[in-house]
Amino acid sequence: MTNTKFEPKTKTHLLEYIFKIDPKNYERTRNSLNGSVTLLSPYITCGAISLTEIKNLILSKNGSRESSKLIQELAWRDYFQSVYLNMGDEIFKSIKREQDFSKFDQIPTTILEAKTGIKVIDNAVTKLYKIGYLHNHERMWLAMLICNIAGTRWEVGAKWMYYYLLDGDLASNTLSWQWVAGTFSSKKYFANQENFNKYGLSSDRQYGTILDKSYEELSQNSDDKIVQSIFENRANLELENNTEYLKSFFEVADLSIETNIYFTITTITEDLKDQSNPILVYIEDKDWLISKQKIDFVISQIKLIVPNTKLLVLSKDDVNYENILAKLPKQERMFPSLTDYYQSFFKFWSKAERLV
Repeated sequence: MTNTKFEPKTKTHLLEYIFKIDPKNYERTRNSLNGSVTLLSPYITCGAISLTEIKNLILSKNGSRESSKLIQELAWRDYFQSVYLNMGDEIFKSIKREQDFSKFDQIPTTILEAKTGIKVIDNAVTKLYKIGYLHNHERMWLAMLICNIAGTRWEVGAKWMYYYLLDGDLASNTLSWQWVAGTFSSKKYFANQENFNKYGLSSDRQYGTILDKSYEELSQNSDDKIVQSIFENRANLELENNTEYLKSFFEVADLSIETNIYFTITTITEDLKDQSNPILVYIEDKDWLISKQKIDFVISQIKLIVPNTKLLVLSKDDVNYENILAKLPKQERMFPSLTDYYQSFFKFWSKAERLV
């Protein structure tokens, strides 16, 4: 678990950090909130380090057997990218089936205000707002509570969490929410208070909460799951469009210069350092907004690596949209040869594991 603000890092610093990772300790403890997770996801999302670089460095120090679980977890991100590449914007709709028990377009205010009375949930929401990062279990628990217990449409929760996450990635975030909601998996995900107590912090251990029930009770589709009055009050998402805030950090790009090098908030790579005319292209998407905290993190990485960057804000109806889009780099995939659509991660992993 971390409550520490994420600082900008060069690739050299990241590689030094990765070299010290113990994959066996990661495998043993990763499911616990105080476990040995890598905390690399914000840097992967912004492009400062690639999955392949992490994989290769881990394998250079450790055997493939010792590294297997860590590489498998990294492969989830690559899998989600492969699904996005195959499906495009169709990932923003329910993929395999419609969401059961999706009665609401609003999230309960007790969740948004961290006042559910469930310590591990309220602390996760507070941490999301404070540092823009959550342990994977915290993400799953929040998505489960919002979708499968409180009956909110997964799309609403996905937009809320994506807004705040420093490592918010459209494919990973969207498809993870669909996995929890059962629209991109064989069944919905549930966790009860016993699960929270097992993997959460000892200081958050509780009994007698609204989730201190069996999985059979929690999984029943009925209005009884809208637990008494705790989820009665709900609120529409009111996420701020922070494009003007982003623009305040940069000079406007001059598109007439032929040597312009374009990149995005997900491709802030070290090789930009030697470019004379780097341009950050921000594609304004009012469906998927980002917080000022995420912008601050992105800016810190850009200023560390390419301080001479200028900015181009691009919308889909811009006359230059298609031309600029064709020039944008893509994040490097760990298994680029796996281009097919795989219906499940484990079908994907059965192919990927042979390439490790």
